[in-house]
Formats: sequence, structure tokens, C-alpha cells
Amino acid sequence: MSVPRFVDRLVVVTCHLCALLFGIAMAPAFAAECAQITTWSNQDASYFPVERSTRIEHSNTPGPNYFDLDSVQERTLLTTFFLMVASPAKTADQRFANNVSVTVMSFRSQADATAMFQREVATFNNINPYRWGYKVLAAAEGQQMIFYDDTPGEQDIHFLAPRHNTIIQITIKSASPSEDMLTLGVARLTDRIVQARALVDRKCNFNNPPSIRLRDAQADLPASVFQSEMANGEIVFTAMDRDGSSDIDWNTFRVFVAGIDKTAHVLTVVNRLAQAGRVEYTEFAPNEVVYRLRLDRYRLMGDHNVFNIAWNGEWPVDLRICDRKGSCTTSSYKLNFGPYIHVSSFEDLRCSSNGADQRMRLKVSFGNNGWSATANIYAVIGPATPWQAWSRNYWSLSLVEPISQNVLQWFSDSYGMVPVFVGAPIDLPTALTVPDNDELELLVSTAANVRGGQTVSIPAGTYTLATGAVDLNQNSLAVQSRGVTLCASR
Repeated sequence: MSVPRFVDRLVVVTCHLCALLFGIAMAPAFAAECAQITTWSNQDASYFPVERSTRIEHSNTPGPNYFDLDSVQERTLLTTFFLMVASPAKTADQRFANNVSVTVMSFRSQADATAMFQREVATFNNINPYRWGYKVLAAAEGQQMIFYDDTPGEQDIHFLAPRHNTIIQITIKSASPSEDMLTLGVARLTDRIVQARALVDRKCNFNNPPSIRLRDAQADLPASVFQSEMANGEIVFTAMDRDGSSDIDWNTFRVFVAGIDKTAHVLTVVNRLAQAGRVEYTEFAPNEVVYRLRLDRYRLMGDHNVFNIAWNGEWPVDLRICDRKGSCTTSSYKLNFGPYIHVSSFEDLRCSSNGADQRMRLKVSFGNNGWSATANIYAVIGPATPWQAWSRNYWSLSLVEPISQNVLQWFSDSYGMVPVFVGAPIDLPTALTVPDNDELELLVSTAANVRGGQTVSIPAGTYTLATGAVDLNQNSLAVQSRGVTLCASR
């Protein structure tokens, strides 16, 4: 096996296992414990699509049905169960997709199921080294075990884990030497685990609602992050369901802009993008799907106007999605469309040089993700209070006249709050980004001009960096702020 091939396999298996462990970590704390399941039926096999089932059994009468990994019958903890086995007629035709065994045992309580699972872990650890020699792929203490045998032609992989008041056991096998255990085997096992969990949750009347979000539009991020991404031609939707991405009902997807249902318009634009090969779909098994829309930047306010924005400014946007069981979720955003300035990082170099390097480093971009506009752009350092309350002790970053020299400097409040381009407002057409799909690294002196020709060093302290853009055509303002620390000069 070549090194690149092994690395590829390792990455794939890591992705699937991380998804499984993430699903466990994100499992909600249900308000009520699941009662012992007494509604098993042969129809429950429909949760596990297979080519040919060879055995389906169930029992809704609590009894000594549980046999541990050492084939010892448990006579105290009484269980109900569902069992399904599927296999092709010939052993040589066994594949990870068509050879599966699923057993779900329901105990009287979650505590009983957890105790039994812990005993199973101890049993496995005691007898595996000398009896089976299985390799352990993943073991989350108290949560799950995955172990396997990758002997060519006789591969099998096993899953054992508690779920509410049940223990789920899954085995899949393959007789094909061309099916790889750590890629295809793990992927097929992941699918079966999602199906088994969904069955248990349904029997317990538990359901994990889906979620949907717009990437880089969260309330805890500057609005300019989304604006910059959109201006560079990308909008990304992410949907997740802990019951598995197949549980997401995309027929229920809705988009509201300013309270008006714009779903039909959004889907029209998405279909137009898809026909042009501008929609990328990625599934991160077993829970997450991502739709990436690659927009033509110069048509953002034309036939690629996803949200049907009529003018620049802040717009409330709501996304809604449901699962196939009827549980729904809405995510709400306040999105800015129009001119923006985005500062991805800020550093006072005095802090890392004991005051010797008297410069600040900023990584900046600016542009427009809305309708063409004439705008003023601002970057201002002021007191650690809301910028609207500033009356003094603030400094505006601006190009020193003449602008052709491209020298940026801070100007004190004695000049008032001045824009970066102090000479005149700038024209920002739709999709303009400066620099193009990148950012500028600016090194600016910590010294500030004071009216009258004086220059002073901005003192050390905790401040707010406020950045924003004013659309002079629409009279709209988009401002974001962040805390920054300034250090003393030597």
C-alpha cells in the first residue's frame, strides 16, 4: 500500500468517525427517559434498506433475551428486542452494503442499558486478545465501541453502543477483496448507525430537529465577513440533522426577506446557477450537507440577486427547514448589502516589541456586495464604549494629502471623524473588492496628527476599533466594532 493511499484512507475514516463522535457529543439531554420499547414490529426493518433480508424477529415481551459478547445469557435485566439480518444467497457475493445484522435490545431503564454496555466493554477487553484479535477502531468510554477484522475476503466490522435505554449492535461483512475496510466499510457502517439511532429515537418519541445556517452571517461575526464573501462571489448554506442528513426535508426549505416569503425567487436563482454549474453540493456523513453557490460577482444585483434585494442597507433574512418527522427550525440574520470595509486582523506592534516597533498592522479589504454606490469609508479608534457616544479621545485613519503619496495616518478628534479617503467620496460599483479576492496589509504609525501641526503617540489602553461605510446614495450606514489593545511606546 502506497503512503498517499494510506493517508487518503486515514482522512476518510477520520471524517466518518469524527461525525459519529460529534453526533454523540451533540445528543440532547432529553427531558423524559424512554420507556421500555414494546412497539417493535417487522415493519421496523424498513429503516434498514437492503437487497434481501433473511431474518426479521422482534419481541415486545420483556424477557432474558440478551446474550453478551461471550454468549452468556443475561437473566436479570429483561429486554424487548428487534433483530434483522440481511445477506446475499452466496457468501462470495457478500458486500458491506448487502450483508448486515442489526440487533436493538430495549432495557427497562437507561441506567440498565449503560451498566450492561460497561460490562460488555470489560468482557471484550478481557477475551478479545486471545480469542478474536479484533482491531479497535474507536472506543468512546461509556458511549460506543467499533472493532473490526480486515482479513482479505473475510472482512467484518462491528458497532456496539447504548442509545437511551437500548443497546445497538451492528455487524456488516464483505467477502470482496476490492472493498476497503477503512473507507467503504466505515462509510457503510456509519449509514447503518444513523438508521438504527433514528429507529430508536422514533420508538422513544424523541426527535432531533434540523438546523440550517448561512455561513459567516452569525450575529457574533462582523457583518463585513458575509459582505466580503458575497462580493467575492460566494454564498454558502449549511444544514444539519443529528438524526442523519437523509432526515432533512428540503421540500420545507423557506427563505423570508423582511418577512416576505422569497423562496420561489431564491430557488429560481439557485436553479439558474445549477444549470450553469455554479452550485456545489457536499455531504459530510452522516449529519451535514452544504450547498455552495458560486455567483457571478458582476450579476449580484441582477439575475444572481439571491435574496431579491431592492436597495442597499440592512435586511432581515430568515431561513426555515423541517425534518421528515415535522420538527422545524428557523435561523434569523440581519444582513448588510452595500459598501463595506472589513478588518480581519489588527495588531499594535509595540505590544510584541516592548514598544520599539511603533507601528500598527491591519489586514483590510473593502468593497460592495449591493447596488452601486458613492460612499465614505471609516476606520476609527476610540474609547471602549459604543462609538455613537464618542465626543473626544478618538483617532480616524485617513490618507494624508496629497492622496497620491498613499500615506495613511491617524488624525485626532480635533479634526472630527474623517473618512479614509478624505479628499472625496469614492465610487463603489457592485462586486468591487479591493484588493480583488484578497486583503491589504497596512503598516501605520502609532503617531497621530493633532490640529495645529503637532504629532502625538496614541497612548496605551483598551479601545474600540470601529469600521464602517456610509452609502451616500441610500443614506445607509453599516458599522461594526471590535476591542483592541494598544501598548506604550519605548
